[in-house]
Amino acid sequence: MALLIALLIVVILASASTALAWQQTLAIRRTEDMLASNQAWALALGGEAVAAQGLATSLQGVGNVNLTQPWAQPRQGLVGSDAAIAGSIIDLQGLFNLNDLAPAASASAIMRFRFQHLLTQAGADPGLVDAVADWTNPIPVATGSEAPAMRITWACSRRIAPAPRPSSAPAACAWCAVSRSRCTRRSRLS
Repeated sequence: MALLIALLIVVILASASTALAWQQTLAIRRTEDMLASNQAWALALGGEAVAAQGLATSLQGVGNVNLTQPWAQPRQGLVGSDAAIAGSIIDLQGLFNLNDLAPAASASAIMRFRFQHLLTQAGADPGLVDAVADWTNPIPVATGSEAPAMRITWACSRRIAPAPRPSSAPAACAWCAVSRSRCTRRSRLS
């Protein structure tokens, strides 16, 4: 009987120590993921600042904006100890803005006609105009030579060997796209 009680106590202690070790490992992984997320966010902000500074420098005192200027040229990536930032700036001036299809947009009818024509030319159903317009929102965008609509894209990646993770902690990689007029930030850790 005493041997059975001793074995029961050993089993309970082993289960408790295993649960504590699992919780500790999970807490460590959560902390690592949080630190990596903060690093990815800092890299995204740094990339945005570098792009904004490059745009400000390139466009200073320029009468017109064109694709031969320094802002339109690909940049060398910035490399740190365990991360790298690389990016490019793309002029969106000549692209179709789906937000102009929104009912509240000032030139909505004209843009709907243009989009319907584009869909017809592409061989798609022109009835998609209403479906697309339903989920769009009018977003004011600065236009003109003094403030061209541009998308600034920076890819940030961490170069750390992946560690085995508990199933509840998803793995991913850092990536962000930052636009002056419409900011879309996505962050995944690797």
